[in-house]
Amino acid sequence: MKRVIALLSVFLVLGFALAAADVAADSFPAGAVTEDMALDGINLSLGTGSVTVEAALDAAVSADGTQYSQVFVISGDASFSFDGTSGQKLSVTAAVPSDGTAFEVLVAGADTSELVGGETTDGAVVYVDYTLPSDGAYTVTFPSGTASVYQITLD
Repeated sequence: MKRVIALLSVFLVLGFALAAADVAADSFPAGAVTEDMALDGINLSLGTGSVTVEAALDAAVSADGTQYSQVFVISGDASFSFDGTSGQKLSVTAAVPSDGTAFEVLVAGADTSELVGGETTDGAVVYVDYTLPSDGAYTVTFPSGTASVYQITLD
């Protein structure tokens, strides 16, 4: 019986560990991203937009104190998408890009309704923290056209 409980505990822990996803620009080489890719459970789609990995102008600090030296510069309709489950926590750390353009972050559910958003015009880092309301597909977009994204985490 103890072995069965121990085995079930291992599967439960692995299930939670596998459900987490973390994509940070610091873990990519500088330069243009040339194709869609799956990144630790989060998909990066270029659409007709573009994504480059660049040095951050000022090292940004996340809500948990992490410092970032690189950013994903997202332009056009490039987006991040993932399958989420009810109760998971989504965090997006982003900032105004080097061109100074104000930006907006939107998180949408499968029906494309806006669930949460954040925006800035003053160069500040924006932290979007959101608890997913239900199981399903989600998309993180930047409808203003350009944003500097440091990290996206799904726990």
